[in-house]
Order: sequence, then C-alpha cells, then structure tokens
Amino acid sequence: MAELRGGPVLSPVTSRCVLLVEGDDEKRFFQNHAIMPFVDEYTFRVKQTMKADAPKNESKAKMQTFLAGMKECVPHLGIAAGKGYWNFDSAALDELRAFILELTRHF
Repeated sequence: MAELRGGPVLSPVTSRCVLLVEGDDEKRFFQNHAIMPFVDEYTFRVKQTMKADAPKNESKAKMQTFLAGMKECVPHLGIAAGKGYWNFDSAALDELRAFILELTRHF
C-alpha cells in the first residue's frame, strides 16, 4: 500500500476494484458474464429469505458471490484483479478511467 502525505492510500488496482463494484458500473461491468444470472438469483433469494438480516451491502455480497463462482475462489478484490477475473478494458470503466486520469493530473 502506498503512502501519500503521511497516510495510506489504495493501490491503483485496489482503487479500481473498490470503485467499480457499486451502482450502474457494476451492472454494466458484469452483465455479460455467464454466471451473473446465478449471482443475481442467489442475491435475490438471500434477500427474500433473510429479510432484515440480509447483507447490508448488496454490491459487496454480489462481488463475493461472483468470486465464489470462479475456478479458484479468492477472498479479496485485489487478488481477483491480479488473477484477471475482470476486464479492465471494458467500456463500462471508461468514466472511471477518465476520473482517475483527472485525479492524477493534480499530483
């Protein structure tokens, strides 16, 4: 983990993973993966069954379910990124790439 002005910051790979998991980017990024219908179904059924005790962070729960479906299950987003589980060239990340590039211009 790098340090910037005395405090820890996320690595570029970790930052991309953390930022891509929520909202519309999540839907666009994963929609074409073969296991996503099963991840969505599982998440839906967990919410139905567990009600108030269902995971509070649905995006994180989906990400963990997705990772559990990979050939080699890994518990961390950064490790999964290193194994190539995500296509970082996806058009779904264009806006995120532009945002990161803009941030780097200020350092």
